[in-house]
Amino acid sequence: MEKAGVYIEHARDLEVYKRAYAVSLGVHRATLAFPKMEQYALADQLRRSSKAICANLAEGFAKQTHSKPEFARFISMAIGSCSEVETWISYAFDLEYITQAQRDDWLQSYARIYGMLLQFLNSLFFMFWPYFRLRSALIVAPRQNGCGRQPKPNFNRVS
Repeated sequence: MEKAGVYIEHARDLEVYKRAYAVSLGVHRATLAFPKMEQYALADQLRRSSKAICANLAEGFAKQTHSKPEFARFISMAIGSCSEVETWISYAFDLEYITQAQRDDWLQSYARIYGMLLQFLNSLFFMFWPYFRLRSALIVAPRQNGCGRQPKPNFNRVS
């Protein structure tokens, strides 16, 4: 994914960010040609979900200095946005707003981005596995009513 020993200062230096940014620009330009009635519906959803991948990477990357699990959460959200954009691409093709070549190119790009994000998330998870294991060991079994006390019996109830 990234070269070993190279310090990444910004999310925009990540290869996955660069790929997602480049394809989102193409998606944005193409959706500007969608019919007017779709500009605030399908086109807007497609633009927002494609841009959300980069936005989540940037926000998570900025938070990683104080919370690696938070960074992992934002990568997970970027993965969700990647799946979402694939759905909107299918709609755009089925409604004949984009060509088959555009659809195939975009779906291939987002499949690659999805794989890179998943690989990134897995590497974070295994890198910080002791943290997750420790945290899960500290979780106490929930009480019956969720507030730390046993529920009071209700003697007024007739069975």
